Amino acid sequence: MPVFKRTAPSVAVSADFIENHMVRANGSYVKVYLYALLLAEEARTAEQSDIAQSLNLLESDVKNALDYWKGEGLLSYDGDAVILGSCPAGEEDGARVSAREAEKIINGDEELRGMVALAQEIMGKPLSPRDIETLFWMYDSLGLSPDAVLMVLEYCAGKDKRSVPYAEKVAVTMCERGINTVDAIDAYIREEKERSSRFYSLRRLFGIADRPLTKKEEEYLKKWTNSFGMDEDVIALAYEFCIMQTNKLSFPYMDTILSNWNAKNIRTAEAAEREHESFKPACAEKAFGVYNDNVDHSELERLMREKYDG
Repeated sequence: MPVFKRTAPSVAVSADFIENHMVRANGSYVKVYLYALLLAEEARTAEQSDIAQSLNLLESDVKNALDYWKGEGLLSYDGDAVILGSCPAGEEDGARVSAREAEKIINGDEELRGMVALAQEIMGKPLSPRDIETLFWMYDSLGLSPDAVLMVLEYCAGKDKRSVPYAEKVAVTMCERGINTVDAIDAYIREEKERSSRFYSLRRLFGIADRPLTKKEEEYLKKWTNSFGMDEDVIALAYEFCIMQTNKLSFPYMDTILSNWNAKNIRTAEAAEREHESFKPACAEKAFGVYNDNVDHSELERLMREKYDG
């Protein structure tokens, strides 16, 4: 439950809010902020549902508004409490120029002005002063060129993540990996698109295209395609053998099959088929301590998982 703490003796609205924040914000967001000021002044608490009812808004609108004003730096969170007033300098982002300073520098540079204008088109909305400050930080501190900054934004927008703070995290991760030029970012994006396309094809094969991969499942796929260099038809064959033996999708079971093929340098479906034909079930069952005449596939799968995880 949001708890609004008193931070000023009156409900006066600052000139900075009117001049630099209110004019850019959605009308409902302004309503929420002004109501928050009133609650803080009167030292009252309110559920988001109560705020929504009082302002004739959806509860989701209230949440979005609070998140927006946090992004603007006009409130912060302390546990369950929402604290009105600017966030302490450097609390979240470390030393960087202020939004006002960044805006002055950008206004004096034609290339940076163009970057901000295109960034707003990519994000599909006006950028807040804090957003613009973040874009300048990506340029000034991370050393990304304006074109590189825009490429990161387009990459995020393509993932339906039209948020400058999200793009900032992506940019930091890329730079930590040495991906900090237009060519490097372009190569990374093309590689990821290719990998995502391949993964989607496999998800359809596995019958799980209607849901995202879990972190562990994604690790398996990266291992098979990147580390092992297995083609899709080889992975598909491992899936077929998995279904034949367990009657269900089992990533650990498939991993045992593919790890075995990798160890034997088997890279084609034809070679895998030949290896499978020559494979004696009794030998495998003996290795796992399972008697051939009465195979417990659940137990076999458990042993395979223990072998991989152990």
